[in-house]
Amino acid sequence: MKHDSVERYREELNLASRRLYGLKEEFGELGVPPDTGKQILDRLESEINVLDARISKAEREGSMASLTSIDYGRACNQLIMDFELLELQLSDARARKKEKA
Repeated sequence: MKHDSVERYREELNLASRRLYGLKEEFGELGVPPDTGKQILDRLESEINVLDARISKAEREGSMASLTSIDYGRACNQLIMDFELLELQLSDARARKKEKA
């Protein structure tokens, strides 16, 4: 995730937040036990909060330095991997629900 403005980073993070909310909703709609995916959901929330703090810092300072660091890139990569893990768990839950129907 590399952009040319702080605003684009904020937009991307807002998309990630909405995606996380949607996944949480889907877990609930599928009747998935609350502990399923909880660790990943919690980690995603934490990662989004960390990225949000970095973007806020960049907005305050008027500099993108904190958004172009290797650490920021790692945090973004971890976020992507955790979303993929969560999607796999949801896919399994959908398949189980379909089998029961």
